[in-house]
Amino acid sequence: MRSPAPLLWRDATARLNAIGIPGTVALLWVAHQQYGRLPWASTLHPAIQLAKDGFMPSPRLLRSISLAQRIGAGHSKTFQALYLPGGKPPPADQIFRNPALARTLEALARNGGPDFYQGALARQILREMAALQAREPEFRGWSATDLASYAVLHRQPLCSEQLAHRVCTMPPPSSGGVGLLQTLALLNQSTDLTLSRAADPNTWLQLAKAQAWADADRLYWVHDPINAAVPAAALLNPSYIRGRSQSMQAIPTAQPTPGLPAGIDHYPYGRPAQGHEQGTTQVTIVDGFGNIASYTSSVETVFGSRHLVAGMVMNNQLTDFAFEPTVGDQPIANRRLPGRRPMSSMAPSLVFRDGKPVLALGSPGGRSIPHLLSRVLLASLIWNEPPQRAVGLPHLSSRGQRLVLEQDPPIPWPLSLDQLQITHQPVRL
Repeated sequence: MRSPAPLLWRDATARLNAIGIPGTVALLWVAHQQYGRLPWASTLHPAIQLAKDGFMPSPRLLRSISLAQRIGAGHSKTFQALYLPGGKPPPADQIFRNPALARTLEALARNGGPDFYQGALARQILREMAALQAREPEFRGWSATDLASYAVLHRQPLCSEQLAHRVCTMPPPSSGGVGLLQTLALLNQSTDLTLSRAADPNTWLQLAKAQAWADADRLYWVHDPINAAVPAAALLNPSYIRGRSQSMQAIPTAQPTPGLPAGIDHYPYGRPAQGHEQGTTQVTIVDGFGNIASYTSSVETVFGSRHLVAGMVMNNQLTDFAFEPTVGDQPIANRRLPGRRPMSSMAPSLVFRDGKPVLALGSPGGRSIPHLLSRVLLASLIWNEPPQRAVGLPHLSSRGQRLVLEQDPPIPWPLSLDQLQITHQPVRL
């Protein structure tokens, strides 16, 4: 019997079975218990006040609400009531409030993070999810065990010597770290970076090519290592990188395909189609004590599933799994299985020189995250740009057969776009 066709991405994001158990509260609670200096409740106070007293909606918030409406919000009455009163985004000149979220945050401040997973707040979340399930019977629902069993996993960072620095970033199940480090390594192999300049079109073209070849590997090989190891170290081995670089240069117009790292003599997985990944946010903080936090979080697409529970936007994170579990008779590495976390592209990173941290960075951007960060690191570590310019210079992203260019960067392009030898009109990222 033939398997049913996978849902369209837009339709899938609205389904309840796209919502993964939220991990943000657990992560912040564990981090606070280990490293926090202020009382837990005081850290939540500013957010409680914003939700309760409100704020003037920013132009970006209003644009995001309009985008969520275009993607589709008709399935969520709670989203429409809060974010689309009268069928339109909130007025720009009126205070926007979310009292339900304020109550949720007050409960977390009062009872601590565990309340979200096994306390009164957990019971409220389960009740509201069950109410949504009544309108989508094929959704099996969440159990109390689903919430209570969620656990934060401590992982060893993925570190590699790149551009005369030690770069440490996110390991699998994120593919962003592998993609970032491979992009830098391939760029270093293909270009004389000692002569690299921002005005040199070859540097930009080689960067785009390195992005594409790194994507071919990371989107094929990376998955949650709970079931099988991911060959991250082998994908970054200098000998493997040299071979990939030679292939990359041999046929400049070739569509990149995944390679076979050392110790693997066949392709064990099917090759998935390109997916979607959006809705990411990034915060980087260095405090007066020298503590550093690079934190990337996501609900996946804009406003996630557009479902609200206890005032919270619920993610559609499980659409980051492959939409088909197999291609032909081969399983997809990033297929949906019980207990697995989906592959992401998040890559919060720290950069060290002589054992001391010199940069902390990360980025939103979904599948483009390693593309954006590789360009920032190129500007920072090779062009010696200060942070504001390193971030403000233009970005480019290799997406399948297309090269996507930033149209109106904060700092103008240092070269004519005609020199990049593309036929596609630049588009805004």
